[in-house]
Amino acid sequence: MAPPRDLKDQSASVPGASAFEVARSEPEAVGDVNFAAANFGDAVTYYGQALLGLGEGSGAADRVRLLLKIADSHRLHGQHGPSLAALARAEAALEGVTTGLELGKVLGRKAIAFNLSAHYPEALEAGRKAYVQLRDSNENQEVGHLELTMA
Repeated sequence: MAPPRDLKDQSASVPGASAFEVARSEPEAVGDVNFAAANFGDAVTYYGQALLGLGEGSGAADRVRLLLKIADSHRLHGQHGPSLAALARAEAALEGVTTGLELGKVLGRKAIAFNLSAHYPEALEAGRKAYVQLRDSNENQEVGHLELTMA
């Protein structure tokens, strides 16, 4: 998808958004559309562009969010190796973080990917660690997927 020609005009349609914010979020939004349409290969491409577009000021949460989307796209496309690689990058982005929802989500996705690739001991270990992080949260869908994976 070609970038918009006039970002100033486009930013006017997004309340409170600058031209930079609209341009930066476009690849992720296009990735989301492709993901929803089960075009997982294209979703990975656009999420990758969004990841490359993150600036120096972007925090780990932005990187982790995009890496989780990349990992989910690979997993749903049946590519468990690339999914695990994206999750390893997400975990590295959280270096030094020992608790939290982001860490729980990354570990939960690792448990699912390990389970689907028949690495059951690794799936159980990642699942247990994820459960510790997520059990008291409001992330009910994450916990539900995790419980099914560990079962």
